[in-house]
Amino acid sequence: MPIVLTSLWLGVQLGCSPSTPFEGPAGKPTETFTDPGLRTTGASPTFQLWTIRGRYELPKTTLPEGYSPVSTFPLELSEARGSTGTHRHWQAPSPIDVKRFSPLGAPRGFEVFANDKPVRYAPNLAGQSYAVRKGRLLLSWPQDQPKPKVTVSYESVRERLLARDFGSDPGQDPFAFVRTDVTLFRQTRQGLVLPAPGIAEWDIVVPAGGRFEGWTAIAPLELANLRSDGAYVALSVIENGSSKPLDRRFVTPGAPFERWQVDLSTYAGRKVRLRLESEGYGTRDFDHVFVGSPTVWGDNVAPVRRVILIGLDTTRPDHFGFYGYDKPTTPKLDKVLAGSSVFVNAWTPAPRTRPSFRSSTTGRDPLNAVGATNIAEVFSAQGFATAGIVANIHLQPRFGFHKGFDEWQFDPEAQVDVQVDRALEFLARYPDRDLFLFLHIMDPHLMYRAPSRYERQFVTDPDPTLPNSFNRWTVNQWLKRGDLSEQRKAHIIGLYDAEMRFTDDHLGRLFDQIDRLGEPTLTVMHNDHGEEFFEHGGFEHNHTLYDDVTRGLLMFRSNAGQANTMRIETPATLMDIGPTLYAFLGLEEAKWPAVDGRNLKSLLLPPAEPKPWPERPIGIAHLRYGLEQWGVVHKGHKYIFETASGREELYDLATDPGEQVDLARKTGLEPWRKAASEAHNAKLARGWRINVALTASKDRSPFVLKLPKPALAALIVNPEAEIRNPANQVWGQSPRRTKADVGTVALSDDKKTLTFTPSSKAIVRGQIAVVFDLEIRPSEVILEREGQPLTVIMSRDRAIWRTKQDSMVVEASTVIAPPPSEIDRIRALEGEAQEMGENREMLKELGYVE
Repeated sequence: MPIVLTSLWLGVQLGCSPSTPFEGPAGKPTETFTDPGLRTTGASPTFQLWTIRGRYELPKTTLPEGYSPVSTFPLELSEARGSTGTHRHWQAPSPIDVKRFSPLGAPRGFEVFANDKPVRYAPNLAGQSYAVRKGRLLLSWPQDQPKPKVTVSYESVRERLLARDFGSDPGQDPFAFVRTDVTLFRQTRQGLVLPAPGIAEWDIVVPAGGRFEGWTAIAPLELANLRSDGAYVALSVIENGSSKPLDRRFVTPGAPFERWQVDLSTYAGRKVRLRLESEGYGTRDFDHVFVGSPTVWGDNVAPVRRVILIGLDTTRPDHFGFYGYDKPTTPKLDKVLAGSSVFVNAWTPAPRTRPSFRSSTTGRDPLNAVGATNIAEVFSAQGFATAGIVANIHLQPRFGFHKGFDEWQFDPEAQVDVQVDRALEFLARYPDRDLFLFLHIMDPHLMYRAPSRYERQFVTDPDPTLPNSFNRWTVNQWLKRGDLSEQRKAHIIGLYDAEMRFTDDHLGRLFDQIDRLGEPTLTVMHNDHGEEFFEHGGFEHNHTLYDDVTRGLLMFRSNAGQANTMRIETPATLMDIGPTLYAFLGLEEAKWPAVDGRNLKSLLLPPAEPKPWPERPIGIAHLRYGLEQWGVVHKGHKYIFETASGREELYDLATDPGEQVDLARKTGLEPWRKAASEAHNAKLARGWRINVALTASKDRSPFVLKLPKPALAALIVNPEAEIRNPANQVWGQSPRRTKADVGTVALSDDKKTLTFTPSSKAIVRGQIAVVFDLEIRPSEVILEREGQPLTVIMSRDRAIWRTKQDSMVVEASTVIAPPPSEIDRIRALEGEAQEMGENREMLKELGYVE
């Protein structure tokens, strides 16, 4: 068996020369510099200037004289066409530069008030509403009411202006001030902003063959009438007290990022001061010159290393010929897999995009991955050029996936042909630099719109009544009504297979070029989840934890591949990608960011048949559309637990890969409960489930439960866990009920007394979970209120207290004390979740919002 991953990857060790951070005070030149942190042990010596503290001279302000930032703007309305019998349409130029926002909806935080009352956003201007079209704000207002007084509020405008005004905070750190990211035309770049007139300087020793690169733009503002009239940016070299200009260019407001390259090879081997300078043109108002990822690098001193991570959205491994599928969906990728190391027993951590890609790009469990260091940050710190090219709305910069990437191209409308073209352009752009590329392919996801020539290949018996567009909700309605014939099911699956073949053709183009790149190139390909085609009575993904939606594709491939397939049976998960890449990078484990996955490197290298690894539980969870569930793969079985009901399932994946025979009632489940607890950092065990219903009584005095044994944990069960379509809180939807609507619980210091204080709501319904470390019968509970014992009766191993209005039922059940949720972690890091805003209509079309 040929070696899978070449010795070049094993022998290269990375690091950086020691450095002492330096910062000169703004506006005061400093003549002494220390080593700014040259990256010297990669393919080429590299200075990533935007990550290095240097000396900065910054203007106190770029605001017009006498201008004070505001966030509320009055509008002058004029009558517009399109009035209806009941409503008149008014219009006004939008004070916000709406061209920067998606046409799908209103910008986040953008509010319209008519006569001091908020007006709802409606793209079709239905009823009393507003919309933004072609730079103008349109208002639909009742015909029988006079023209209203209208204002627009947009707090982020004021915040952005103050953030760009260096003098607004006397204690501002100039290095922190200049470092930022800017988004233009769906492309986000990391770099630095130099308000004009501004200067940034660094001392460097120019490497042999030295060259400078940056990406210039005017960092935009949201206000349509506040804009720069353009500015210049210049690069010069200061040597022995003498300054020599190298290049100067004009930066046009509103233009896309423009690549800027300057040859520095004349200064090879010489210590110089590199100066980057912004200059005003006309007025200097709002001249916020941005230079993306300004970098100096030299000729190669080692082989160029390339790491390419390909994430396939909504891709079922069993629809590949490599895995035995009987249709020609993936002939090119089958050959790629046949020349790779493939983990044939892999799982995704969730049946949906955001949690899975959080794991695959950080090496962490999906919850721990919120705010965690990602792979790009690690590679960037080693001097790699980094790029992310993505198409799923959940991978946009608002969720932090772009961190560490020099450039992040988010285009939710891009198909695989465009995505591959962009990837090939990035690979060709840096033939002499180490690089890390993350490429995301969206096509196998709904809406299943491959070119017709692919559809004809796989839809052999078309259903003439199948609509051109459908999503999860429409298919689920067909299922409920019995309108989903076998012909229609086959047509839908054929559309999916057509997307797979379309994806295969263009990824084949990408791998053809990867094969020409030479050594060392390491490619990893994985999916984020699969797709259910009615195997368990449902459709699409995000609603179960079965293998049709959680079976993983995980492939590692060195250079142009190997002669034979290496199928690795050891179970793996997407969070193993991060630590494995860090190991191949040659980075000492002590310098890795925190990871939850395993380093798979030893399985990818000789001996070809490594010793079996110790068993570990692999967690699967984080549903969006089903009742909350927690799953684990362990010892050849999959265990699934449902929070709200306590229902447990167990499947033998070797004998029952379709997960149709539930063994939960025939098997002791304690080993799998412990495995699930370990996998999810939770307490999942036998305990008590207490159902509370206080429906009419006004008495909200606490209940006290005397426990026969100390409890491990007690908590209010999240009411959202009982809803099949809970609120999408990450996108700003409010839950119907919260834990606070049920009440609060508290355990005594000895953990043997539980106090439940109901909320003040008129009706209180909910669950309390009490976790023990052994089985305890509910008959042993003692229930009190205001110091008085309450009468409890036993019925079918349940302890019941009941009045005419209220009840409390204690029953033995498997329960869970889960870890903090995704929304809890986001709020802890960033505050409130962001509204859907301009993403609302796309979220609806894709089925993410009903």
